[in-house]
Amino acid sequence: MPWARYTFFTRADEAAFSATLRANYPNILFFEDRIWPNEYSTPVPLKSIDAAKTSSVHIFVPKENWRPQLERRDSVEGYVIGNRPEMRGMLMRSGGVWDGDYRSPDDDPARIGYGTLHIFSDLPPTKAEKSFVRAIWRRFDKIATWRMQAVDCETRRTREREKTDKLI
Repeated sequence: MPWARYTFFTRADEAAFSATLRANYPNILFFEDRIWPNEYSTPVPLKSIDAAKTSSVHIFVPKENWRPQLERRDSVEGYVIGNRPEMRGMLMRSGGVWDGDYRSPDDDPARIGYGTLHIFSDLPPTKAEKSFVRAIWRRFDKIATWRMQAVDCETRRTREREKTDKLI
């Protein structure tokens, strides 16, 4: 069972993926992957992945009454969410969707770089974690698309591709 997959998500794809996850996991939370300046900062959940301003987004499906608690890490100057739920993931967003180098009203799929979707679990994974991973990939496959086209760099023409050349 894969625990990570490459993605080519535009903002619209991120919004669709967020909506699909929220429909199946009403308590799902999305947080920007960032460093908070002090332990009293309050991480605010995002409404959707596409609302993030960072290159990666945490995906948490917490148990009831869970609240993010910040803890200091030696490797960074600041605080990160330390009490991550059992069922969690992270979307490393496709380049160009979030960075300042490229912005387009329609997020032209021909110009963005790939990202990755990671689903984490403790080893060995529990039944609930395995079930969560399978469920995430089913939701992912519902919005995954074949619209990315291979382009010949010299002629700038779309190349024909095999049915097995699905990019995500």
